[in-house]
Amino acid sequence: MSYFIHQSKRLAYLLRHSPLPDTQGWIQVSDLIARHGFTTEMLKDIVYKDESGRYEFSSDKSAVRTKYGHTNHVYIEMPAVVPPRHLYHGTSDKAVGKILSEGITRMNRHYVHLSGTVAKAIKVGERHGTPVVLTIDAEAMYRDGHKFHNPATGVWLTNHIDACYITIEPTTDIANKEAAADEPQ
Repeated sequence: MSYFIHQSKRLAYLLRHSPLPDTQGWIQVSDLIARHGFTTEMLKDIVYKDESGRYEFSSDKSAVRTKYGHTNHVYIEMPAVVPPRHLYHGTSDKAVGKILSEGITRMNRHYVHLSGTVAKAIKVGERHGTPVVLTIDAEAMYRDGHKFHNPATGVWLTNHIDACYITIEPTTDIANKEAAADEPQ
């Protein structure tokens, strides 16, 4: 694992899972430098180069936080937004049976995490084993009163997904549908 990835994961742990952040998720940059071995340049690299856009600096750049993914005492207020018609959840083949009977729960996080694309959901699923992509009928959920948040590009959050909103199809079929939707009419 590269040094950059290691430091990014370490920062994510401190911000998402440790007791260090304040209730809004902020840790002072000066504390990260003095107590945890980060440098200003390293923090800028992590925040600005993160593909998921999960990190942000405070307006005066004196503190940093993650926008989502917390299991600690942090609760960040996010506006509700209208989701796209479908969202995707990457998981492992071992979890599919339970999900199709019980739905998707947030487990130890504040929200269920969804992806805006099949490709991203596949990457998430690969972290847990043989990937399976579940299609979520986000439009129906929204119509039924469920709230969605979109704190970063391609990342969607909601509280719980009942099994009735979930379908499973071969990943290649989903990818083909997604590609067709992206083609100009």
